[in-house]
Amino acid sequence: MSSIIRAAPPAAPGGRHFPCRIIDLWKTDKVLFSAQTPKLNVVLEDPDDNKFIECAVALKARFLVSGDKHLTGIKDYMKIKIVSPKEFLDLM
Repeated sequence: MSSIIRAAPPAAPGGRHFPCRIIDLWKTDKVLFSAQTPKLNVVLEDPDDNKFIECAVALKARFLVSGDKHLTGIKDYMKIKIVSPKEFLDLM
């Protein structure tokens, strides 16, 4: 989370501080974590990033939010939308 806060702009349109909006989402019951994930080979350019898609698949996520170009370049996997933090907040 600290990398998100450091990389975030100081304020989002409408005056709401970007990291606070992300933290508010994490405080809801819409964020889950999982220890058991399937083994996938989706991110060919950076196989270490597969763990994020594996987790999203295991949790039946609708979104995977990342600033990583290898992930956002995929855009969609098994009906999981892979978007940047800005794209995600624009959708909310």
